Amino acid sequence: MENRTININNPIKPKYIIIAVIIGFTVLTAYSSYRIVDPGHRGVLVTFGEVGDKIYVEGGPYFVIPFVQDIILMNVQTLKISTSTTASSADLQVVSTTIAVNYHVDPGQVNTVYQSLRLEYADRVIAPAIQESVKAGTAQFSAEELITKRATVRQVIQDDLLSRLQIYGIVIENVLIEDFDFSSAFNAAIEAKVQAEQEALEAERILERIIVEAQQAIAEANGTAQSIRLVAQANADAILFEAEANAEALRIQKLEVTALLNQFKAIEKWDGELPQFMGGDTVPFIDITSFIDEEVVDGNE
Repeated sequence: MENRTININNPIKPKYIIIAVIIGFTVLTAYSSYRIVDPGHRGVLVTFGEVGDKIYVEGGPYFVIPFVQDIILMNVQTLKISTSTTASSADLQVVSTTIAVNYHVDPGQVNTVYQSLRLEYADRVIAPAIQESVKAGTAQFSAEELITKRATVRQVIQDDLLSRLQIYGIVIENVLIEDFDFSSAFNAAIEAKVQAEQEALEAERILERIIVEAQQAIAEANGTAQSIRLVAQANADAILFEAEANAEALRIQKLEVTALLNQFKAIEKWDGELPQFMGGDTVPFIDITSFIDEEVVDGNE
C-alpha cells in the first residue's frame, strides 16, 4: 500500500478563502433579500430609516434590497391592555378602577403608526388615553350611579377613548370595567342604603299581600252574604207562596160554609108548602141530598 504524507503546515490558498467569502456573502445577501409577513400582521417598508407608503399583507416572500431596505412587522390582531387608575366621581368620591381594553392597529394605517409611535404605541398613547378617558367618564356620574349605571359609564368611557385614539390609527373594540372600588366608609353607606331599600321592598310586598288577602276576604264575605240573601229570599218567597195558598183555601172554605149556612137558614124559614103562584125563579132550589147522610142513603138502598 502506498503511504501518503499530508503536510499540515501547508496553508490554504487565498483564492479558496475568497471564493468561500463570496459564496457566503451571496447566500447571506440572497437570504436577506426576502421577507415573509406572518399571519395577523402587516409589513411596513423602511428604506434607510425612512418609512414608505406601501403596506405588505401577510404572506410573501417579498424582495427587499439587502442592507438598504427592511420590512417591519406590525401586529394587527386583537390585543388587550389592562390598566388601573384613580379618579373622582361627580359627588367627589374617590374611586379606583381597573379597565381592560381590547384594541387593534388599523391595518390600513400601520405605516403611519410605525412612523409616529414605532412599536411602543401601547405605552406611549393607549395607556395614557385610558387614564384620561376614565377620569373624564367617572366625573360625569355620582358614586352611586357608577354602580347602578355601569353599562352607561362603560359606553361613555369607550366613546371618549375611541375619539382619543382613532387619530393615531388605533381601533378600540370594547372596554370592560373590571372593578370599581370606593372608600370603606362609602362602601358601608352603600350597603346600608341597599339593605334599607331591600327592607322597604319587603315591607311593600308584605303590605301588598295583606291588601290582596283582605280583598279576597271581602270578596268571600260578599259572596257568602249574597248566598245568604238568596237563600233567605227563596225561603221567604216559599213561605209567602204557602201563606197565600192557605189563605186562598180558607177563603174558598169560608165561601162554602157561608153557602151551607144560607141554605140552612132557608130551610128553617120554609113552611113546607109551595107557593100558589110561581113565576120565574120563585121556587127556592135546595139541594136536599147535601144534608142527608150518605151512609143512611146507602143503607136504605
